[in-house]
Amino acid sequence: MMRVTRVVSSQGGLMVAGVKIHLGHVHRGKVVTVVIEDSQFRILHDGTQLAACPRTVIKEVTRRSASGHPGYRDWGSQS
Repeated sequence: MMRVTRVVSSQGGLMVAGVKIHLGHVHRGKVVTVVIEDSQFRILHDGTQLAACPRTVIKEVTRRSASGHPGYRDWGSQS
């Protein structure tokens, strides 16, 4: 099991290990944790699971963290 971070795009999607995952516009801008397991990806935000997607492609993960993650502004949490 491996954990990586990603930022949900303005279109509501992200990419990990060559797989595009769509979460929806409601999650855009959020920094999420993707738990990579043998058979699935689990997407978490603040410890809450947002989605689980089957892992149909086995490809090496080349980026462990989201670009700009340490100072990234979480647009999804603003009122």
